[in-house]
Amino acid sequence: MSTLELENIKHPDNSGDNIALASNGSITIDRQSTNGTIAEFRKDGTAVGKIGIQGSGFYIDGESGHEGLRFANGTVTPR
Repeated sequence: MSTLELENIKHPDNSGDNIALASNGSITIDRQSTNGTIAEFRKDGTAVGKIGIQGSGFYIDGESGHEGLRFANGTVTPR
């Protein structure tokens, strides 16, 4: 098995968006632009969920047509 070693991945358009892998194994994804998807999860090439930012909170959504949750202002609300 081969090993991939990464410290920082920078977005090619220099938008400031980047991904960092810390020595303790934690991953930081820093979105420097507008609201929207930060991470998308796929199974067999089909999107099954995503995590993103909307206004002052973040959301977790299921695949298309399924509900999700929004976390903002001390509350959890359905999407």
